[in-house]
Amino acid sequence: MIGRSNRLAALVALTTLGSCLPDYTFLPCGEGTSPAVCIISPIDQSVVSEFTGPGHPVAVEVVVANFTLKAPGQCMGASACGHIHLRVVDHPPGMAAIECNAPGAPYNVAGASVMQSVLLDLCIAAGGNALGDHQIIAELHDDHHQLIPNSHTDTVLITAR
Repeated sequence: MIGRSNRLAALVALTTLGSCLPDYTFLPCGEGTSPAVCIISPIDQSVVSEFTGPGHPVAVEVVVANFTLKAPGQCMGASACGHIHLRVVDHPPGMAAIECNAPGAPYNVAGASVMQSVLLDLCIAAGGNALGDHQIIAELHDDHHQLIPNSHTDTVLITAR
């Protein structure tokens, strides 16, 4: 498996090439031919402090491999096709972990874009905090919001201040 530091090094090397590169879909992510999603921003163990709107949004950028991104309901049964679920888990001091999901959903945000924003204020509604330590988890799901079997998921830990 290609480690996070190697993915980051590849991203840094690629950003020096400028606008010649239309996207990051060829960055190493996962291993073999299994569908994979990898978080490239924010980086693991980073401090996030630029809240710029209601909900305390944090921008999340991912890359996918061996997978076609489409809006829920658009894959028509195709394998290795679907959308991304981003989950947020709050880790308040002295308390059990809290899932910070959108009301009635098993995720914080879902979509077919490699750029999305999770909302840390959903942690407050769940009994946690918008500030502090949070895990951001990226998963691949099919049209029926089921986790893609044998897919690679990714997790980063951030501290929101």
